[in-house]
Amino acid sequence: MRVLAILLAPWLLCADGGALLFRQQAGDRILSVFTAPAELTAGPAEITVLVQGENGRPIIGEPVEVALIDDGGTVVSKNAVWGGAGNSALAATRLLAPHAGDWTLCVRNGARLVSKKVKVRDAPGRFLSHWRAWGFVPVLLGLFLWRQWLVLNGKPAGLF
Repeated sequence: MRVLAILLAPWLLCADGGALLFRQQAGDRILSVFTAPAELTAGPAEITVLVQGENGRPIIGEPVEVALIDDGGTVVSKNAVWGGAGNSALAATRLLAPHAGDWTLCVRNGARLVSKKVKVRDAPGRFLSHWRAWGFVPVLLGLFLWRQWLVLNGKPAGLF
């Protein structure tokens, strides 16, 4: 049972705000931008921002706006909500990238602005986006069949 728990641990653990995309100084603030999924794809993405003072302490409640701008001038923008990622120190919003390509992710905190060029990839097919769930079934079936084979061949039953 412990082996199964260790194998499942990566799927059970998740962070509040996704993967760190970038961290930049903007005036007297440090803005850390997290994304989920870690690699942006066409479709919905959660963008989470941590605003910190120069001393490293989180600053909560200041307005945060997140925008995606593509090379053709398409702008997708939303205000982030504090505590939206389940952590009151993070401002989060969900943006919908309409297509793949080169985009600029901009974060505005009051008069402060940080940005980074990002590559938005094509969205994976529906089946491939759930490969972990589909792959889990054959693994469980294989473990069950292996256990049955061990029991039928007189191997110790306390193995599992």
